[in-house]
Amino acid sequence: MRLRFAFLGLIALWIIIFGSSKALAFEFYGKAEVYGLNRVRVIARAQMEDKVVALTFDDAPAPALSEILEILNRRKVKATFFVIGAQAQRYPELLKEIVLQGHELGNHSFSHNFDDSQELEAMIQDIRKCERVIFDLTGRIPLYFRPPGGFLNDRVKEACGRTGYSILMWSLDTRDWALGDCKEQIMENLLADLSPGDIILLHVVPQTASLLDEMITALTKEGYRILPLSCLLSGAYGR
Repeated sequence: MRLRFAFLGLIALWIIIFGSSKALAFEFYGKAEVYGLNRVRVIARAQMEDKVVALTFDDAPAPALSEILEILNRRKVKATFFVIGAQAQRYPELLKEIVLQGHELGNHSFSHNFDDSQELEAMIQDIRKCERVIFDLTGRIPLYFRPPGGFLNDRVKEACGRTGYSILMWSLDTRDWALGDCKEQIMENLLADLSPGDIILLHVVPQTASLLDEMITALTKEGYRILPLSCLLSGAYGR
């Protein structure tokens, strides 16, 4: 009986997520893979006709977060923050503020140190350690995992499968973390190849904080709405 209800629940969830009347698909890196009972998907973009995008910020929390949150609150924009567990321990109040202001959390590993030398079990423990820190501080379980530095191999996929995460990449990279004070280049990277359904990669760094208000204005002038990541991926938003 429990299995039956679980199966019906999965069907209902599928209908809710994929049964929208909007043209909605996902851009994948490779194929979806199954580990145990978990189906791992590597998502890069929600492909659609509607001019909507999501803002995602890596390496949270950090000192620049206060200014970023103030701008998002003033502009009434919700975003997703991918959390480094070690940073969350260092700035617990900033992490809690993300949740208090209604933004979404993602898992970005505890150590921010994934590479080819790491064994599968070490990756699993790193992901779980970050999840535990986030849960202990906020009471929230992240829905998505983004590998540090975008590093992705079969071990990362299996680690996510065993810990219950879909992998959330990006389709538009502003390169904000690398460009320092080159604000014109960051803005050009944001707007040059902008497309409906883009998942935009930003970082919690001072240059992004100083540009964020301008970024939101520019996206709005281009006719885009900025949605929470969960709404973008599910299609659960009004036209």
